[in-house]
Amino acid sequence: ISINISSTVSDEFMLAEMMLGMLVAQKYAEDEEKTELENFADISGGIFNFLGDMNEGKKGFFWDFYVPFFHDMAKTENYEAFCYYISQSKFEKDVDEWLENNPDSKEKLILWIQAP
Repeated sequence: ISINISSTVSDEFMLAEMMLGMLVAQKYAEDEEKTELENFADISGGIFNFLGDMNEGKKGFFWDFYVPFFHDMAKTENYEAFCYYISQSKFEKDVDEWLENNPDSKEKLILWIQAP
């Protein structure tokens, strides 16, 4: 694992960038036969949780709106359906198959997003 600490990364996101690198390295080092999409969903859930955990005391649009939204999504486990949904253009066949085999997950995501 190579961690490059540069002045181009703000202190505010340095921990998140380091965590993302470690999550990716961990997922690809594990001896599991997961697809790229499965790894993407796992890594996304991990980073959503990590950002939510480090959100305390942070201010700004990103911290006030995006982080709570994605952290809440990760806590409800809707992040997997979200990751598949946003990946449709890159992994069309695999995503279509997953969405077809998991209609309840897609519906739960939609209902969760629409909830007040």
